[in-house]
Amino acid sequence: MCARNQIQPQKRWPKTNYILPLLAITLANAGPAGSYDFKQEAKLQRARDLYSAGHFLEARAIVGPMCNKPDSTAPMYCLLAETYIDDPEQLTKDGPKIENALHSALKIDPNYSLTYKDLAEYYNCLGDYKRAIENSSIALKLPHPYIYTLRQRAIAYSNSGQYDKALADIDKFISLEKPAEPTYIMKAGILEKMKRYDDAVATYRKAFELRHQDMTLYSITRCFEMQHKYAEATTEVSRVIKMNPHDAEALAVRGRLQSQCKNYAEALKDFSKAIDIEPTVRLYKSRASAYQKLGQKQAAERDLASAIKLDEGNF
Repeated sequence: MCARNQIQPQKRWPKTNYILPLLAITLANAGPAGSYDFKQEAKLQRARDLYSAGHFLEARAIVGPMCNKPDSTAPMYCLLAETYIDDPEQLTKDGPKIENALHSALKIDPNYSLTYKDLAEYYNCLGDYKRAIENSSIALKLPHPYIYTLRQRAIAYSNSGQYDKALADIDKFISLEKPAEPTYIMKAGILEKMKRYDDAVATYRKAFELRHQDMTLYSITRCFEMQHKYAEATTEVSRVIKMNPHDAEALAVRGRLQSQCKNYAEALKDFSKAIDIEPTVRLYKSRASAYQKLGQKQAAERDLASAIKLDEGNF
């Protein structure tokens, strides 16, 4: 399974970006006029629809039997591999099946770029970024490169510390394809790693315009905090709280930021609200610190005692 602290592939691409190009390539390789099996394509289309909806097992049940036959195609094998790659329960234990399917696709059509993209995604998920870069680079040199390969190479470059190359790939992808919110999130994450926080904030804002996600506002907050711009960070996390007043984590973050600004009374209010929602050892200790800064030693001692009691209760 892909590690959570790394930039990861975008799953289940939109049909308009995925199916139509594949169908065009498939038709181009179908052979003499009248030889193309449209019933088989309709069946494969059904499997793609199921895959795009996240029904990996059902898609696999359709496309699996279509492989290993005289009329099997590279797209069939790629789709079969993708039903394993995108299924967390299958990825780690069915590596040989994934590799066999993709190598079978390459035997049928060594110039089918999606195969190399899928290999790159597979290796990205395994953390083998060197091979991910190698396979995505091969794909991008082929006659009909699949542009989502740029995302896979950007992932591999970023996770291996080659941020300039990762940014170049994601910018090229954005220039070729109207990006969705995850692409801007990916670019912003790369910019963060490069410590280009202002550019990262601007990119996160583009992502937020496309999809209002709390996590995007948290990311903007983090960028401001990394620059010690605590007032700006407080403003951003306050937007999260406005959307969800019962978000204990957002209240805890704002309390911490208020403490950084020495607004201990305001920090105390946020920590207290967060404790009412979800008391934790960390929150009690944070509030105790705010009490100490305000000179309220007895209240601080009570919170430290509560933290110890809660910590002991967890064992």
